[in-house]
This record gives sequence, C-alpha cells and structure tokens, in this order.
Amino acid sequence: MELVPVVYEHAAKFLGERPWNVSRSADLLGRSHAAAYRSYGQSPVMVGIDIYNVEPEAYGALVKDAGGNEVPSVEGRLCASAADILQLPAYEIPAAGRIGLVLEAARAIRNECPSADVRIPMSGPFSIAASLVGFQQVLMEMLEDPETVGEALARLARDQVDLCRHYASEGFRVMVVESSASPPLVSPVLFDSVLLPSLMLLVGEGGAATGEPLPLILGGDTVRILPSLLRTGTRYLICPAETAGERFMAIAGEHPDVAVRINLNPALFSSTNTSELRAALDAAIGLAEGRGNVSIGTGVLPYDALETRVLEAKRYLESVSTDREGG
Repeated sequence: MELVPVVYEHAAKFLGERPWNVSRSADLLGRSHAAAYRSYGQSPVMVGIDIYNVEPEAYGALVKDAGGNEVPSVEGRLCASAADILQLPAYEIPAAGRIGLVLEAARAIRNECPSADVRIPMSGPFSIAASLVGFQQVLMEMLEDPETVGEALARLARDQVDLCRHYASEGFRVMVVESSASPPLVSPVLFDSVLLPSLMLLVGEGGAATGEPLPLILGGDTVRILPSLLRTGTRYLICPAETAGERFMAIAGEHPDVAVRINLNPALFSSTNTSELRAALDAAIGLAEGRGNVSIGTGVLPYDALETRVLEAKRYLESVSTDREGG
C-alpha cells in the first residue's frame, strides 16, 4: 500500500523558509519540493505553495503575505460579480503572474529529480471565481443568476484548457484542484446545475490537450456529488477524510478504472500520538480492502507537519503490505 504525502506549503519547512518567500521564488520553490521529494519520495510531486492563487493572480488579483508560516491569500476582490469575469482579458501564458515561475521551478525539480512524477496543480473554475469575486458573492449569484455564473465558469474553464495545453507542451502533467466547490460549501443541486458543466468541459478538453483524463482533487463531503464527479470522465479522485468513507468506496468500487486516494486527516501528522495515527491508517487500509488502483494520502500537510510522522506512516504501510504479501 502506497502512502502519498501531499506537499504544498510544507515544502517550505525543508529549507527553513516561510511559505510566502518560497511562493515568490522559482529557485526556492524548486529546491523546497526537491528536498521534500528526497525525504518522502512522494508521487506525484505537486509544484506549488498557495496553489489556489496562481490563476487569480494571473488575471490581476493581489496576493498578500498572510504573515508567519501561513499560506498567502488573495486580498480584496478583482471582480464585483460573475458578469465582470466575462469582461476580463485572457491572461498571457506563461508571462502572467507566477505561471512562468511555477514552470521554472517544475523544470528544476525534473532536472534534479529525474525519477519524480512532477505535476502542476491547476485551480478549477469555481475556485478561481471564488477568489476573483468572493465565495459568498458567487454563491449568492448561483441562486439568483445561475446562467451568468455558468457562463463565467465556462469561460474560466476554457482559459484553463489553454493553460493545460501549455503545460503539456513543456512535458508536464496537471491535476485539477477544486475543493471550494465541495459540499457542504456548495449544495449538490447547485453543483450539478451550475458547476458540473464547466468541470466536464475542463476535464474533457483539458484531457484532450494533455493526452489523459485530468485528475480531480476535491476535499469536503464529496460522497454527495461522487456520481457527478465520475460523470466528468476523470480517472483519479480522492476520498476525503471529511466524507463517509465506506459509502464513497462502495460507489467508487463500481468504477475500478478510477484511481482513488484515501486521504487521512492531515492534523495527524502534526501530532505525536502514534496510536491515533496507526488507527487512522488501519481504517484507511480497511476501506481499501479488496480494491486495486488505490493509495492512502496524508491530506494537505500543514507547514508544521513532522517529517518523522510522515516517514513513520510510510514505513507502517510498507510493513503491512510486506506482511500481506508474505502471508
């Protein structure tokens, strides 16, 4: 059984740097993720720190230093409404914002760690809209003017397809991260009626651009929208710690071609409670029982996650797999 450490801001800790500093430097970003890979051997290596800010910043949003070791965040709102999104000029690839910086770091990791599966995280259209307009505003507009919101999300998805195409031209695979769209933040009804078409567009056309169905990463109570996620054609999903795991895996079991990563609560990796961590690992192993194409993930590791805890979990899963193969 494979452990998949999910490393974003946690990578900065390997250099003793703040996430803000690493997020603004291609050199630091590349070196921090390469250092994490040398310790964890995580697959994939996801190149980023504040992954939901890259595309909003490319459109012109202001990203601020949140202080300390917190993840940077968007300050203010670039757009007053979803209708304003339709008026935004397409950002220039790769010159806009930090897209070029992320690519430079990805190249450096690929050169330094040739065995690594280096991928670039890409925000889903709803997550971008929430950063540009504000989550509460876009949610209200989904109720009052769903047609305009749907058009805005489709426009953002088409821009993301262009970004997919560019990343693929440089030899990089991508993963779509769209956790802002997950229940209970967004109801399943609104997800299906307003959000799903743009995700289907991105996964379908983005997949055609990259040569593979795009993985979809959504946290939250996703069992409530799992049939819809499967309709996108993705071949990679996560079973979040926040959802009903047994029900999720029962539905996913009908789709053995879809890879599933069962995520643990990432707070377990900042704790020194060994029995609690092992109990969570055992529960995840139980959920994976009898299913191929499955892995266990850490969830997004916080900056202060303990390297020793991640390695302990990795060793534990390796020992369980060895015991089962030997038995």
